[in-house]
Amino acid sequence: MSYDIRARALQKIASLSATAPSPLDRSDLDRLCRACHTGAKSREYTNGAGSTTSVGKIPMTIREFEVLLALCKTSPNIQSAQSAQRLSYQLKPYMQEAPFQTFVPSPFFRKVDPSPTEVLTFHVTGALLALGLNYTDLQDGVSDCISGFLQTCSKVTDGVLAPRLGGGDNFHLSDAIRTATVVLALLGFMDAVSAQADFWRPAGRLHLAEKIRTLISEPFLVAVETALSTIRNSESQDREVKEWRRLIRHYAYLDRPLGAMLLQRTFMWLVVSSTSLMIADGPALRDNHILDLLMADSENLALGSFKHREEDFSSIEVYAALATEQINSVEADSDFVVRIGTSSQQTLAYGVKSAALIAYLNCSLLNEDAADVETLLTWLQETLEDPFQMADDTLAPVVLKSLALVCQISPSSASAVSRILPRFLVQSAPTEPQLGSHRRAWPLCSNYCQRML
Repeated sequence: MSYDIRARALQKIASLSATAPSPLDRSDLDRLCRACHTGAKSREYTNGAGSTTSVGKIPMTIREFEVLLALCKTSPNIQSAQSAQRLSYQLKPYMQEAPFQTFVPSPFFRKVDPSPTEVLTFHVTGALLALGLNYTDLQDGVSDCISGFLQTCSKVTDGVLAPRLGGGDNFHLSDAIRTATVVLALLGFMDAVSAQADFWRPAGRLHLAEKIRTLISEPFLVAVETALSTIRNSESQDREVKEWRRLIRHYAYLDRPLGAMLLQRTFMWLVVSSTSLMIADGPALRDNHILDLLMADSENLALGSFKHREEDFSSIEVYAALATEQINSVEADSDFVVRIGTSSQQTLAYGVKSAALIAYLNCSLLNEDAADVETLLTWLQETLEDPFQMADDTLAPVVLKSLALVCQISPSSASAVSRILPRFLVQSAPTEPQLGSHRRAWPLCSNYCQRML
């Protein structure tokens, strides 16, 4: 209770300070910044000087954590350019060193859901992006900070992978914990970036996606699974190891089992966000799902509707390839997921596939030469005919809405869709969530098919 009261009080103070007219050096915002280890450091950066103090190596207290979150949550409401600059310098060190940030042992950190590292990285990233979107003078600095974060992650992963690539089989607990910490930081980072991907221009979004894809390479994903297994199976009674075992159980309880699949699903959300921004603008996408926007304007959809954006063709090819890669990966592991995987692992796998289907549909709309509609239709049909996949409450609505949209953008596909969708309704017993989605998709699909046949 005391944790919640203190957190709400700090949030209220930060919110009021965002619009307060007080001089910066006497404002509540300044006092909150001073409560963090980087308070003095931010002043040095403001004066053009750097600092060699490592924030990540100083264990963070629960109070500092609460202050940081309060500052992050108020960042979109900052009214002064001077305050925005001060806050950005305050947050940058935390951003760059999040992959190895340590925390002072406290029972209050157990109330931070899902984990302190993921929550910290998510909010700090989101706050910096919001400041950059609202104050153009800060954009270059924010971009550099994000690049620094990815470089930090890359250095950590390279250090972990180097002995394994050299033939070493041992994975020490210290390496396992470093790897798992990077995973949590990346999850928070990618979620925040997906929500505000319009911070970047199209070329910047593509570059970011490619950098992250390189980072979460196949060797790294294997190392992640090995690291988590090492922690789970360790008999060490060390406090840090015991806390990590608890975190792994907690993520599984939340139906977000830590591992390669969770990283891939989160990454595909970023790809969906990036491809969706080629079709709609950021504010519209923050309030509506891209499929709902497309269905609302379905009468005006057609292949080539967005071909005036020819400069994005190379980006579309890359995104389509990423979506194809993920769909093929899920299909290759489908038997294992269904027969051996837990229900949470199945949900994650189908989440990866649903995001990949949306991304590929976006690419098809943008340029059919980069993403063939017939390929998409084949994937949708195969998914529709699989009762295990269509029992998933995330994947099923995506498949049905995508089929309806395929009818609109590719009239030649209408006859095929008119055959497979009724067969699904007759041969399967759709759940209530699926029926809810079907009620929106079926009339659109059926009416269009009738016009085209």
